[in-house]
Amino acid sequence: DCSSLATAHRIRITNYIEAHLHDPELTPTRIAAACRMTPRYLHHLFSDQEETVARYILRRRLDACSRALVSCAQRGRTVTAIAFDHGFNSPTHFGRVFRAKFNLTPLEFRRERASAT
Repeated sequence: DCSSLATAHRIRITNYIEAHLHDPELTPTRIAAACRMTPRYLHHLFSDQEETVARYILRRRLDACSRALVSCAQRGRTVTAIAFDHGFNSPTHFGRVFRAKFNLTPLEFRRERASAT
């Protein structure tokens, strides 16, 4: 069945993404190569999903960063260090996309969540 094969491929792709989320070189092209498929087929597998592969990567990285920002274990680390640990390679880009998702800068997010706990 084609749909179950596509689902199996998507699961393999998302598992690969999760395992390499910290890698700033994680791109759809690298994912396709690692999963032994063409980039076009990779994008096709996500065409009926709510988000593209690139958007999925960005969302997962932002989610991981948001958890790290409020983690007691990460309290002494800078926002930039946390962003770099999760695959971002530009503090400016990270701040912009973080604010677009959470409506707060990463520092505001950290302070707001810290005061709530």
